[in-house]
Amino acid sequence: MCMLKILIIEDDYAFSNYLNLSLHKLGYEDIIVCNSTKDARKYISENDISIILLDIFLFQENTIDFAHSIQKENIPIIFMTQ
Repeated sequence: MCMLKILIIEDDYAFSNYLNLSLHKLGYEDIIVCNSTKDARKYISENDISIILLDIFLFQENTIDFAHSIQKENIPIIFMTQ
């Protein structure tokens, strides 16, 4: 059992579901999926996040600007693409 709180920000439901299931199989239990940076920003403001897995090509969103805007939170971000 891993104690990390992982936030997945991904707008492709099938891919986010695959990531979620894969991480669960690896022993991670505290995984949250948001499909937009707006939802993610709200979740981050209300919770302690250990790491963010962020789709670099979210539909109509600038994920680089989002990453810069949450830098003060000191949360590691891994950019993903498929």
